[in-house]
Amino acid sequence: MRNLITVILFLFIAVNANAQIKNPEAKKLYQQGIKEHDSGNYEKAISLYEEALVIEPGNEYLIYELGYSHNALKNYSKVVSLISKQIENGSVTRADMYVLLGNTYDMMNDPGRSIETYKEGLSKFPNSGLMYYNYGITLAKQKEFDEALEKFEKGIAVDPSYPSNFYMASKLLANSNESVWMVLYGEMYINLIPDNDRSAELSKMIYNFYADRIRKNDTTYTVTINPMTLMSGKDGEMSLHSRYEMNCFLGVLAIKEYGDNLDGFAHLRDVITTLWTEKNEPQYRNILFDRQKKLMDFNPEYLTAYNYLILAYADPERFNAWYEKNKTVFDEFAKWFADNPINFNSGVKYYRQQYD
Repeated sequence: MRNLITVILFLFIAVNANAQIKNPEAKKLYQQGIKEHDSGNYEKAISLYEEALVIEPGNEYLIYELGYSHNALKNYSKVVSLISKQIENGSVTRADMYVLLGNTYDMMNDPGRSIETYKEGLSKFPNSGLMYYNYGITLAKQKEFDEALEKFEKGIAVDPSYPSNFYMASKLLANSNESVWMVLYGEMYINLIPDNDRSAELSKMIYNFYADRIRKNDTTYTVTINPMTLMSGKDGEMSLHSRYEMNCFLGVLAIKEYGDNLDGFAHLRDVITTLWTEKNEPQYRNILFDRQKKLMDFNPEYLTAYNYLILAYADPERFNAWYEKNKTVFDEFAKWFADNPINFNSGVKYYRQQYD
């Protein structure tokens, strides 16, 4: 199977490659090579790509796939030779050529050259979320977590349609003084990809954000707010993080009614959205809060369904019990969710640095 990067880009690349490979026989060999690679037959794939390159020498898409199959066989020096030559010729039109070269240096335990490759690549493709993601991964492997987070968030800023930067930024912020951004970035990822292992992991992390702050004492509940964040906003006003935690505190009645479980946290999130809407504080406006308000205005039950979706992986049994009672509403919401993807081009804030 192809790695995560190629899975995400596969359909885009395959369609574009078919357009860029002009000769019908070369195109057929390319398509056969893809199938062989995906079946684990890397040497056969290499043979097919090399045959296609005889017909269309220098074709960037064929060279990329040839390098990718060599990479799978750990023929790293061959990958470096192929891709470096293409870059030196000035004929690279795709960011993932630099990503493949950078990844190869990483696998050769040469992070320095990997980083230099990403820097050069970003000078030519400054809006590549894919490149920022891989740059961040290399830095994280070196335990340079602050620098890695900077790259992931830069990738979010320039290319929010690329989900993996949201995932990594969410994980790195989970234990910070701005862990609300773990929730926000994680939720954005789930909006982009609601059903994979990463979305399941993030769903559990978001659930634990609420569970860790809310405690039952006899017949009452208390909400723990991080005192370090209370007045950390611009010009001494409450930060977005602090406002969110305060709204958790104000919404604790939902926990008293439903319990400190999936039901309670889903309804707590309903209350948080209501509070954002009622207060109408433009300095805290965020693409997720706008999306939740749109759901609430359209049908408040859709908002509840959305919040169950965000938290579902933390307690599948309780989610399924709720779903059985609310199947019609959830299925209607699911259609709305599919028909109304999150729109990062709306001009509304969506990343942390926009609130500095």
